[in-house]
Amino acid sequence: MTAKNVGIIVWVVIAVAFIFCFWYFGIRHIFADKDTSDEEDIIVGSMAECSHGDDFVEPVLQAGDYYIDGNTDNNVFYIHIGDDETYNVCGDVEKYIDSFATFFDDNLKAESIEQYSKPMRYRIMTYHEAGDRTLIQLEQKTENGIEFSTGPSYISETSFKDGDNIYKLVSESTSSNLDN
Repeated sequence: MTAKNVGIIVWVVIAVAFIFCFWYFGIRHIFADKDTSDEEDIIVGSMAECSHGDDFVEPVLQAGDYYIDGNTDNNVFYIHIGDDETYNVCGDVEKYIDSFATFFDDNLKAESIEQYSKPMRYRIMTYHEAGDRTLIQLEQKTENGIEFSTGPSYISETSFKDGDNIYKLVSESTSSNLDN
């Protein structure tokens, strides 16, 4: 190789490195933001805390027993929303989980059944980043102690949606023929 060819190769390597650094540290995020789908934006938006003005009041969920479509003939499970902001699955917790999730790992399913078998604290949070979405966030922990919040979509103070099921308030009483 001649000195001229070595010089050209060195300049090409420097130019490629410069372009890569400019792209990586400068403009990469501009193109990445435009390539994300609306669905990804919703997921990312739902993970961040949304700040509201001082006058914004989160909606409430009325305490009582919630059944799928308000049908009390469901003798398998229902959801009890407590006055103390707790979300409690009453009855067959496994059938409840199967109504909105599919598990391919039996350990994860068993962990979820254990979590939903006892009352969970919840809060209602509205997100504005990806269109107004109001979620009932259930406070959950993994076996490693990691905390996260996820839950059904709020519809009104007497109904919410979990998976394809819409739960409606049936009674404000806490009595039921199902075991917890």
